[in-house]
Amino acid sequence: MNAILDNIRRGVTVKEIVAVIVVTCLIWLYAEAESVATTNVETFVRLEAPAGSDRVVKPVDPNWSSSISIRLQGARGSIDAARSAMARGVDLTLGTGGIPTRPGQHNINLQSVIQEAVLRDHTGVVVASVDPPGFVIDVEPIVKVADIPIRFVPPEGLLIAGDPVVDPPVASLTAPQSVIDRATASGEALTVKLRINSAELESLPAGVSRTFVGTLELPGVTISNPNISMTPQTASVTVRIQSQLSDVVLPSVPIWEMIPPPEADNWTITIEPPFLTDLTLAGPTDLVKRVESGEIRVVAVVECAGEVLEAGGGELSVQFPGLPAGLQVASESPRVNVTAVRRDAIANSPQP
Repeated sequence: MNAILDNIRRGVTVKEIVAVIVVTCLIWLYAEAESVATTNVETFVRLEAPAGSDRVVKPVDPNWSSSISIRLQGARGSIDAARSAMARGVDLTLGTGGIPTRPGQHNINLQSVIQEAVLRDHTGVVVASVDPPGFVIDVEPIVKVADIPIRFVPPEGLLIAGDPVVDPPVASLTAPQSVIDRATASGEALTVKLRINSAELESLPAGVSRTFVGTLELPGVTISNPNISMTPQTASVTVRIQSQLSDVVLPSVPIWEMIPPPEADNWTITIEPPFLTDLTLAGPTDLVKRVESGEIRVVAVVECAGEVLEAGGGELSVQFPGLPAGLQVASESPRVNVTAVRRDAIANSPQP
């Protein structure tokens, strides 16, 4: 204060004194801004391919968190601007900062990549270190596979008559190479599945043809992934539901006698004819198919109760024990002639 008063007495004006003070402050502020400082930035990495690129990139380690700590050095004014920008995340794009675009795995040195790709507009700031110092990326091409067959998959238990007509019959898929490899890992050809609402299909009467529209799916692949697209996304199928009932003709079925156990050794039974020919069974299609495959065995028997034996036989109805519910003989129950003779009578009869 005394110095200012002395200057005033010597003829120095207040305006000149204020100018000196302002210039001094500006010099101090400039020096402060240009002084070297060090700071840490806690941020994260966004790894991406350029828009429209035919590449996709991801960390090799699926557990890599993307969080990093960057130590910056430089002029205080510049370092504050860089810190503010990097706190919102660090974008690492294929083809920038020395990040390779060729397919394969590559080690990324974060210090050099960030210095070149992120701090190029922040002169006077250098990356002193990064923790972790780097990571490994996997760059793979995005490929397009055309003419993939579309297969209609009916709900379990629904029988389709003839071959369903799918329109269009093929689709194309654009996806990373690893997705294609995973979809064909079993060795089977790449196939797209057409899914139709089960309730709509089940409401269709048997014998009626109708066209349904459904979505396309690739087993094990999420089509909603931004790197995966399918053309078209939907398709139609024209189907006719098969009748739920069918029949089968058995050329020959042997007929067995059923005798009460106490009498079994006392009688000789003769059945005429001993076989049923062209026996028709009808019922649910799934049961009929099991008869055709031999899984369900058809047994024909005549029941020789006590009164039948004592009467020496007669005309009896053939029965089919063990048939599943719903499966039945299509015609009236067949009848056969049965002859019952006591074995002791046979033994005592005169020999010729």
